[in-house]
Amino acid sequence: MNMQNNYYHSTDFCLVSFLLLCNINPDYINKDNTGKVTFSFLKNSQVESLVEQFSTLKAKVEPLSFFSAQKKLKQLIYLNS
Repeated sequence: MNMQNNYYHSTDFCLVSFLLLCNINPDYINKDNTGKVTFSFLKNSQVESLVEQFSTLKAKVEPLSFFSAQKKLKQLIYLNS
């Protein structure tokens, strides 16, 4: 079994901020030599459901909480580089 299939990967900063807001922390943060950051989450029904909500524009969040999640995500990127 390929371990890559067990993870959901995303480079979408807003989506990852939304997942972070929903208490889903990335398992891995990979920054390549061009500076592109890829976030990896263990696949499960909760992650898949939240990604679906975000992708279909059905997710609803409090704006200040979303902004705080974005700031926290920037800190995580900085700490992992």
